[in-house]
Amino acid sequence: MGLIGILSWSSGSAERLIVITDGPSLYATATSYLKLSRDGRVLLGTTVSSPSGYPIIWTEAEGWRYLRADGGLTRNRQEAMRSNFAWHIAYDGSVIVGGNPAYRWQQGIGVDYSLPPSDVPWIATEATAVSWDGQVIYGVGRDLSNRLIGWRWRNGVAEQVPIIGAWDCSADGSCAVNPQGRWCEDRGWSGPGGVAISADGRVVVNRNWRWMEGRGYELVGGWAFTLSGDGRIVAGAVDLPPDYIETSAFWWREGIGFEDLNYTYRNLLGDRYRLERVLWMSADGRYLMGIGERKEADGRWYGMIYILDTQGRGDVDRDGCIDDADLLAVLFAFGRVGSDLSEDVNGDGVVEIQDLLEVLFYLGNGC
Repeated sequence: MGLIGILSWSSGSAERLIVITDGPSLYATATSYLKLSRDGRVLLGTTVSSPSGYPIIWTEAEGWRYLRADGGLTRNRQEAMRSNFAWHIAYDGSVIVGGNPAYRWQQGIGVDYSLPPSDVPWIATEATAVSWDGQVIYGVGRDLSNRLIGWRWRNGVAEQVPIIGAWDCSADGSCAVNPQGRWCEDRGWSGPGGVAISADGRVVVNRNWRWMEGRGYELVGGWAFTLSGDGRIVAGAVDLPPDYIETSAFWWREGIGFEDLNYTYRNLLGDRYRLERVLWMSADGRYLMGIGERKEADGRWYGMIYILDTQGRGDVDRDGCIDDADLLAVLFAFGRVGSDLSEDVNGDGVVEIQDLLEVLFYLGNGC
């Protein structure tokens, strides 16, 4: 339940495209409400049912399931926890936050609505970001005078904070970011605003750039929506000519640069799938989640949610470890031209410097 197919690339390759189309429809609200857990295993969304909605998760093994107020999961909407939206998810998917009112849902435990500071007369509250372990939560609310107030809940203690409605926070929750700025508990406001932040809080992405503390801004070639935990991979969407209305999914990797994912994974996608945007990625950069289109037998294009599993990229000998042997394989094959060359990591038909850079980027993974 919840997917129409899992595609593999060439023989021996571990790359996969997981195409998700059925179950409760999320495509219309995917840009705003979809999140991927940092381990890449749980997809979070909201099915909208005015004036409220239902938080829902997807896993490869179980498909779509609704959240229950007792901490369980169900496919029966009548048993589901009803709340406006689900906004953020912890590293392993066991904690989910959202609102209105602000809540913290823990798998196997239940839902808690007592997150915002109790000394404020709230009329509306949202929990908008959660740390990787689920112990720090950022949110926003309106008081009786309709004033917006930012707050943070940490290990059971709630307090007001200057950042109003964080979009994302660092792994330990000490830093948070929204489009207006980056705020850290030990230094206050510092650095630009953004839509996502690295695990250590030192890297922020927004618009068409990556900003790193101590290094400043770098252009990434498209609209950045997400980044890996170490900040070395940025992904999002690039506007396509001639009218710049349609978009194509991209990633930018430190030391390698910009790539259109529809080109990079053309052998996997064929002429049936288009990746329009990457919305979120796992901490290690392995899983990229976004929206796109698929071509069906009637010749029409339909919306899809996808998860691109990039496992094994750079693993030339496919032994599960990207090491010196993979580097040597590329070096010894340098200059070879042809199709289905294992040393041609980027699949452009020639073994060259870009393939060596690919292996260097992932060196040590799986070892």
